[in-house]
Amino acid sequence: MAIKRRQTVWLLGGIAWLLLAGCAQKDEKSQTQVLARVNNAEITVLELNSVLSQRPDLKGDSNNQRQQALDYLVDQEVLVQKAADLKLDQEPAVLAAIEAGRRQVLAAAAAQKVLKVSTAKPSEHDVSHFYAQHPSWFAERKLFDFVSFTVASATLNPKLLTQLDSAKQPDQLAAQLSASNASFKQGTLQLSSGQISDATSQTLEKMQPGTLLVNHQGDQTLLMQLLKIEDAPVDEKSVREAIAQQLLKQWREQATQAQLDILKKGYKISYLKKFSAPSAAGAAVVATPGKSQLQNGLKGEF
Repeated sequence: MAIKRRQTVWLLGGIAWLLLAGCAQKDEKSQTQVLARVNNAEITVLELNSVLSQRPDLKGDSNNQRQQALDYLVDQEVLVQKAADLKLDQEPAVLAAIEAGRRQVLAAAAAQKVLKVSTAKPSEHDVSHFYAQHPSWFAERKLFDFVSFTVASATLNPKLLTQLDSAKQPDQLAAQLSASNASFKQGTLQLSSGQISDATSQTLEKMQPGTLLVNHQGDQTLLMQLLKIEDAPVDEKSVREAIAQQLLKQWREQATQAQLDILKKGYKISYLKKFSAPSAAGAAVVATPGKSQLQNGLKGEF
């Protein structure tokens, strides 16, 4: 069934090409040149080129890479035909996945066609302004080092928490947990001031080493004892390229969304159920580059 459908698509595609671009017949023949067959299904140059363009590990122009791509298509076709034999293409989950893939391809094609985004790059002023607007990320960046203890929440009664709060050294805290027969997993944790809110960062800066923070996470509780705070500024020169890339990505996303919002006005859209209402806070998240995403591109220690 899958094979027959596929051959029908190729046939219709071939007719359309002849009608729309008869003068390019020679090039189209080269694109549809058959490279391999699996039973009655044909694998063409067009499919090979598609794989080569989509698989980073196969990018290149060597015969070895082309053969790897062709082998991949042969293996894929064998599995496609096996799926048809097993009637997997009739299972609800598979049908849903196929439809989702079709929608994704069509949406991406339409977006590429109608959503035009400027490629204007951020200026030096844009980069410097962003750097200056986020001192806790860069010029005034601080690192907070903790020793962490993951403990079962059920074992942490108020009395034990009071005892733990009096421990000012990691070994003292570990000893008290052991004495209470609480099983725990010890580790270390480092946070950058750019990874947390400014308010949280300012609160941590006022804390003394040995201060215990308690973070309940359902059945588990994370105990974080502050070890030290140190200045770790990042100079503008070392992060200019990363900031520029992040700003460009942000601008493109905003421009794309703005055009999509205009496009949506021409369609009748109604929600039968909404799980939440768009909020100003949500919009702000889109308008501001993600902290961890930007910082991961700046330094490995973030």
